[in-house]
Amino acid sequence: GGSDDEGDAGKDKLGEKLKRDTAEASGRMQRRIAAGLKLPDVSTQGACAWTCKRGHRLAPTAVALSDDEQKAYSVSKDGTILMWDLQTMRKTRLFRPGECSKASQQAAAGKVKDASEGGGADWVRQKARSTSQLALHAVAVSSDGAFLAVGGGDKKVHVFDGRSGEFIQSFPGHRDAVTCLAFREGSHQLFSGSLDRTVKLWSLDDRAYMDTLFGHQAEVLALDVLRAERVVSSGGDRACRVWKIPEESQLLYRYGGGPGSCSAIDTCRYVTGIEWLSGSSDGSLQLWTQLKKKPVSVVRHAHGTRAPSAGFAAQCSAGAAGEPTQPLPSQQQQQQQQQQSPAEVPEQREGQQDGAAVDLGNGRNADGGGDPKAGLKESVPDVTGWVQSVAVCRGSDLVASGAGDGVVRL
Repeated sequence: GGSDDEGDAGKDKLGEKLKRDTAEASGRMQRRIAAGLKLPDVSTQGACAWTCKRGHRLAPTAVALSDDEQKAYSVSKDGTILMWDLQTMRKTRLFRPGECSKASQQAAAGKVKDASEGGGADWVRQKARSTSQLALHAVAVSSDGAFLAVGGGDKKVHVFDGRSGEFIQSFPGHRDAVTCLAFREGSHQLFSGSLDRTVKLWSLDDRAYMDTLFGHQAEVLALDVLRAERVVSSGGDRACRVWKIPEESQLLYRYGGGPGSCSAIDTCRYVTGIEWLSGSSDGSLQLWTQLKKKPVSVVRHAHGTRAPSAGFAAQCSAGAAGEPTQPLPSQQQQQQQQQQSPAEVPEQREGQQDGAAVDLGNGRNADGGGDPKAGLKESVPDVTGWVQSVAVCRGSDLVASGAGDGVVRL
């Protein structure tokens, strides 16, 4: 009798575990891990310091990590593709067609000094150009590590062997730069988004183009997909779209943004099969569910706020954390200010101290003095708080965001 009871208890525990795993995989159950998160303290716990390696001449634009966490892949504005061994931090450069010349191979191996590092007059040196059509903006690796895909300004999707780094094939088709890539989990289906406002579907098993998804009214900036054939994408039209591939239909979700915002949804990631997180250029994070057309939660100024400059007051502004918060004026307040006659304008403007000169935005003060070059900064927006990247721990309550302030927030 006792053995039967123990066997029944074991079956009950196994059944509960299977139910819990199934609920987590389907998104019906959330793992609570954020409250117990502890970051190591290098000074007290003796943990390894963060490893920083230089590999690209210009800023990296995207990074992808293999599922086994053994390799990482990075692309850059200079058009280079690097495969990193995360155990040794050794890098291997991958070449697209036309790049694999003997000279470039020697330069990648360190046998030839890079011309941009010095030597000779400025007009002789070859300098990397961030505006080149060879610049890369996106990278993705399949869940089994078999395929690596990159895309950028040349409007093509380039596919490599994810293990050996050998080039396989390039896929033309987009009419503008490729901005985002994602593999469907457990398959070799690849989705690509572009500035041409389309999302394209590719089958790498068949080495073939499959379909084009139309709907976005502006450039596609981000997309993500899990195991199900449903893709979420976002872009400059302030909208997220969920594409149902088998049904050949789509769902539209719009984000209005804050007062005076010019928000484009720059990034999005699935949390569960029906929930996703997005970040926008007004500095906010949005949590969406497929059951509602508006965000269920919005974290405004996720990376802090900074007062906008006088010449950029009507556009979006978000800045470094810890700076004094000063909200943007509403449209009604701006109209009232424009309708005021010069006599009705207050003598002392907001933020001006007694005796301080008022900068009119053209580099000169109200008294006619000042440096003309100083007005140049008025035309440059403060974009340090724009949320440009988000990452999620699938099926949990923990997410991360990155912005132009150089800070990763959890």
